[in-house]
Amino acid sequence: MTKRASIIKQASDRLTSLCAYGESRHDLKRALRDTAEAKTGRRPWTQSTSRIHSLNTQGAYWRVVRAYVDWARSTYDIRDLDDLDVHADELVHAYLEHKQRNGKGDGSSYSPYSLQQTRAALRLFHTSLAVLVDGREGKERVFARIPAALRIQALRD
Repeated sequence: MTKRASIIKQASDRLTSLCAYGESRHDLKRALRDTAEAKTGRRPWTQSTSRIHSLNTQGAYWRVVRAYVDWARSTYDIRDLDDLDVHADELVHAYLEHKQRNGKGDGSSYSPYSLQQTRAALRLFHTSLAVLVDGREGKERVFARIPAALRIQALRD
């Protein structure tokens, strides 16, 4: 029987595979925009490279992904990244709700920026795997937006 890597190691390997240090983000975005414009006849307003170009971004995203994986493991007993991916839509939604409802350990709530960063990190973590790791087209996941009421509440705190 072969021993598989832990879910933490699997998540770390996936995030590392998304790194594109030394590659020009500007050139990559330009090529993606040109391709999209050729296909649709319109130039997209925003365009993500689905890559991580900065060590600081990788560190910030790793902290988010690690907390999310730890939460999924302790709450739902998920031990493999494939299981996490199968239920990604539901788990990300539940995780964002959990963070909104419970706040930080000191009783304060998360800022809108922190919740948006969490959402961005998890979107990259789950959507990029089909396109970049497997080399095939992937389904774009649309995770729940942060409710306006939460943004207003966080601004008041």
